[in-house]
Amino acid sequence: LAWLQFGRCRVTTAALATVCRVYSRYQLNRCSTFSYNIKHNNNNSSIQTEPNPLNWAAYDEVIDVRTPSEFADDHLPGAVNLPLLGDGDRAAIGKTFARSPFDGRRLGASVISQKIGELLGTHFADKSVDFRPLIYCWRGGQRSHSLAIVLSQIGYQPTVLAGGYRAYRRVIVKALNDLAGVEPPVGRLKRAVVLAGLTGSGKTYLLERLARQGEQVVDLESLANHRGSLLGSDPNRPDQPSQKSQLDADKPVWLECESVRIGYRSLPQSLVATLARSPRILLEAESADDRVKHLIEQYGSLVERTELLIERLNLLGRHHSKSTQANWLAAAAAGDIPKLVHLLLADHYDPLYRHSRRRYFLETDSRRVIRLALNCNTIHSDEILVQLKQARDSLLFDSEPSGRVAVNCI
Repeated sequence: LAWLQFGRCRVTTAALATVCRVYSRYQLNRCSTFSYNIKHNNNNSSIQTEPNPLNWAAYDEVIDVRTPSEFADDHLPGAVNLPLLGDGDRAAIGKTFARSPFDGRRLGASVISQKIGELLGTHFADKSVDFRPLIYCWRGGQRSHSLAIVLSQIGYQPTVLAGGYRAYRRVIVKALNDLAGVEPPVGRLKRAVVLAGLTGSGKTYLLERLARQGEQVVDLESLANHRGSLLGSDPNRPDQPSQKSQLDADKPVWLECESVRIGYRSLPQSLVATLARSPRILLEAESADDRVKHLIEQYGSLVERTELLIERLNLLGRHHSKSTQANWLAAAAAGDIPKLVHLLLADHYDPLYRHSRRRYFLETDSRRVIRLALNCNTIHSDEILVQLKQARDSLLFDSEPSGRVAVNCI
């Protein structure tokens, strides 16, 4: 899942493909799904063009012909990558084009023609004549039309996404701003509840459990493939429950309280505003030991890999003094993982969270905050999910929600 450059702000399309379908339902249904023809010289073919970037479900297959790295960065939901140019090809053609546009175009045509020939004998070998793919590249230009023209000449029914991936990106950004909105009633996401708490309080874990029960959850960390600057890429961590590509804006949505940045990614201001103004449930662990135990449970496979752990600590240590980093490395080398996690929480994560909360997410109306006490045992109970839903309903639907709930260990 990838992030999009929008001015100085990076937003995630996959994170907000969830959101954009609401925009599609309310706004883009007004957009006629007309198509128009692009005439090509020296042949009688015409290529249908799709103007609605969110209409991908109307086609048999969505084909992304961009390079593998472009596709990995982000793509339309459900798209398959059939790159007409590899990453190396694109760079070589660009250099050649800079010297001679004619030679660059000739080289590009040669590479693309060979690739299309390969695809006809593999990917398209079993496609019937009524096959209707939606094809896109970066701007809906030469790459997508090159494949579409050949498929059309054969007898298939290809359509090119007008404006390509860039048009899709613009719709996602617009959908996000329309849905979140800086102030109601501009935004449609009016029943959001934010789960807040210090690192290790179980926010992400509880969101995963809620999602498995069918609750609407937007897990920003999961969508950013990030779990904190140190624990962010545990290769043995199980896959998260898939997040639906559509949200019902009239039903409650769970969000996690985040900084304006997740790793190297920045949230758009409209989403930051939604997080800041939404009611929240503040998770409070009964002790630091409970948080440490929970973190070790969640990231045990990572902390057991000493070399990888030290590599991560060195990266994180750039933001701290040498003595602080030395204390972390000493605990890691000694295999004292509980001590290491205690140090990381005290030196890095807790100050970072409190700074972010004061700066961006401080809720002045205490009536819109419910505090939920829990420990390393209650976090795994069914009762805590019941309590979370009760707290959510109290915040969203009660005029005077209660301020604190304690979950008993069961």
